[in-house]
Order: sequence, then C-alpha cells, then structure tokens
Amino acid sequence: MAFLTMSTMAAFAETATLDFVGWNFDGAEEWESGYSEHVVTFDVATVTFASANKQSTTLTDCPVTKGGDVTVALNDINSYNITGVAVTLKQWTTKAQTATLQYSVDGVLFTDTETSSDNFSLEDNALPTGTKALRIQFSSQSNQVGIAQIVLTYEASSGETVVPAPTFSIEGGVYYEAQTVALSAAEGAKIYYTVNGDEPTTSSTEYTAPIEVAETTTIKAIAELDGTVSAVAEATYTISNLFYGEDFEESNGGYTFQDVNLGELSYVWTWDEGYGQLKASAYVGGNKESESWAVSPEIDLTTAGKAELQVVEIVNFLNGNDIEDYCQIMISKNYIDNVTTADWTQLEATNRPVGNNWNEFTTDPVDLSDFVGNKVRLAFRYESTTTAAPTWEIAEITISGEVGGSVSVGNVAAEEGAKAIGGDGEIIIVGDANDVEVYNIAGALIEKGDLTNIACSTGIYVVKVDGKAQKVIVK
Repeated sequence: MAFLTMSTMAAFAETATLDFVGWNFDGAEEWESGYSEHVVTFDVATVTFASANKQSTTLTDCPVTKGGDVTVALNDINSYNITGVAVTLKQWTTKAQTATLQYSVDGVLFTDTETSSDNFSLEDNALPTGTKALRIQFSSQSNQVGIAQIVLTYEASSGETVVPAPTFSIEGGVYYEAQTVALSAAEGAKIYYTVNGDEPTTSSTEYTAPIEVAETTTIKAIAELDGTVSAVAEATYTISNLFYGEDFEESNGGYTFQDVNLGELSYVWTWDEGYGQLKASAYVGGNKESESWAVSPEIDLTTAGKAELQVVEIVNFLNGNDIEDYCQIMISKNYIDNVTTADWTQLEATNRPVGNNWNEFTTDPVDLSDFVGNKVRLAFRYESTTTAAPTWEIAEITISGEVGGSVSVGNVAAEEGAKAIGGDGEIIIVGDANDVEVYNIAGALIEKGDLTNIACSTGIYVVKVDGKAQKVIVK
C-alpha cells in the first residue's frame, strides 16, 4: 500500500494524509514523462488522476496535471464517510488554476460542493453526510498544477441510506440557444422537479424525459429511493440572445489595428495565433510611449432591446497604475475608418484585471442601453508611457441580451399589424405581411420573403415582419 499518515481527531473521526511529494507512494516508479491516467492506492482511499505527468523540469517533486480531474474514493465505502478534505497544490507559473470540489455519496454521481479556490489550497470541512468520494476539477486545460498532498477526515458510517442528489447533463449558465437538459439519479431512484422556483417534493412533476429549456429557467430536482429523499439539486439556465461573439481562436476576428502614436515601435497590437488572443504591448527593451487601437467589425444592435457586453482579458506589468489610464474599452456609433474622427464613449467596466499577473478576468456585464437600436464598433484603446507599458490580452468578447420585442423598430411597435408567433417546429405569421425576415440568435438570416409558415428547429429567433422586429420561441 502507498504511504500515508493517520491520526485520531475525535471519538470516531480520523485523518489520513495522502502524500505525493517526494514520489514515495507505491507505484511511483512506474510514472514516466507524458500525460496519462494514473491510479494510486493508499490504505484508506484510492486517487485517480485522469491525466497526470512526472515532469523532468519545473515541478519535479510531485504529480502534475494540466486540467485533468483528480478523484479520491474511499476503499471501504460501506464502513466510512468522508467529512472533510484539505488539498495542497503547487504551481510554478503565475498563471492560476481555479480548483473546484465535487462530492459523491455513491462514487458514481458527483455534485458540486460550491467550494473552490484559485490559490494553492482547497479545503472543505463540512462535506454532505454520506460522502464516499471527491472529485477535484480545474478551470484550465493548459496551466500546469502539482498535486502535493490530500488530507482526508473520515469517520465510521452511521449505516443510514443516503440518496445522491440528481445531476444535470448540462451545467447551469448563460446559453445563446435553447438547451435540452437530462437529469440522472442513482439506479432505481425517482426524480421530481420544478421549473417555477418552488422547492421540489415527491408531489412535484416526476421526471420522465429530458427538459426543453427555451427561456431562462431554474430547475430544482430531488431523487427519492425507498422513501429516502436526496438534497435538492439546482441549476439556472439563462437563455440570452447573442448579438456578437468572438474568441479569436481562428483569426483576429476582423479587427483592424490603428496606430495613433507608435514612436520608435513597429507595432503594438497583434493577433497571437498560439493563444488565440488579441495582444498589445509597447515593451521592447524597456517601456515605450504609444497609443494604438484595435477596432471591431461593425456590430448590429438594431434588433436589440437590451444588450450587455462582457470581455475576457488579461493585463500584466501595469506597475500599480490605474487600468483605465492604459487599457480602455471604447464604443462608437459613427466610426467610419479613422479612430481620431469618430465619437467614442469609454465604457466603465468592473472586475477588470489587477494588472500584475497572467490571470484571466471576465468583466461584469456592461450595460449598452445607450447603444441599442444602432450599428456600433467596439475598440480597445491601448496607451503606454515610459512608466508602464502593460501587456493587454483580449481572449473573448460577447454582447448578449434581449431582442426588442415590443420595442419600437423604425418608430413602429412590433405589436401593430402582422406579427409572428412560435409554434411546434415552426414560426407562424399572423395577418397580412409583405416581407418577412427570420434570423437565428447569432444574427444570421435563414429565411426571407413573402412567408406564412416557416419550418424550423427548437430555438429562439428574431423575426422582422414588414420591418418590425420581435423575439419568437419555437418549441
């Protein structure tokens, strides 16, 4: 068996230390360079690395994963429960990993504990009753992290039956099209759920088939087995219209780079193909003065009734200066081809990078109410001085929100005259219409003409009927 230390904490609670530093555990000699699955068995528990590596440089004294799950399961699930855990991580770069913890009462279905950490430790001393296994997940598949030590607190099982909460096939979050969510539970268990915010009971709707989510919905569910009911599992699915999205994985997204002041530099902005990002820097053998803009293609918000912007960005080497003085997010309604002649508004975003590491930050949603109904351009204005020439990386940009619906388009309200309604697998035009345009939520035109019934798949659409826009949900 692999080496561990054990100590008594209370009458029935003990700790087991699963130590990986120094490669003294059983089977360590079989590890080689290269990421692959590994299983390490200790006296109390077994640790499974979905993908881990023994490095010859950098982090050499313990197993290293690059985003692969790490699962810890009790060897005797009938006699013991895990009540607490403390995980010690090691990292060799400033690019952080966010680690999250899941638990399981049967070793098969895992549920989030809502415990996470973006530093070098992950700890939870209040695990749900009946926990038999844990899973550590990481936010990035590229940043390396070492697993140094896992300390388990465990106690004798009470013998009571614990039913795992249901799990969802799709995590809750923001989506830009309708989702089909399947629920799972332990073998033989029945699932009951609600979609109206009420707490589920065994009198709620029994789950028999995947749930179609075409608009923002919170699903709450329980599992029942032989009279025992699980804890409530909950997930919220926000269905939003995506007016604009770019992740720079395949190209620079059609952005143009305009230099107002290059000084002695040859360029500031570039597309980093390796990382899939726009990148700006004015450091070449020292900090250089510059001003350079990255300007988006035209973004159509004419059908939007509500729109919000979010940017995923990284800023380093800001040297303690205010990010708004060096890295500005701008928007314009009248840009043509010259940043110096257009009218620009600097957007006030919160949750921006602190400017001294390579961590990704996602801005809080920025309200674009003043710009809906228009075609706009985004721009990222980079300025540098001899005091600071930060590196600014733009990883992803989204503008999402709600279609105008009853909002006036062309000064005519969408409720007046002919209109579109959603049916089962089709969009139906009610009233006399001369011109109908149907767009998917990404803004692509999919049908146009003198239409009355349009067959289409489940989802959310923007339909213009004689120039009047509205949102239609097809089930």
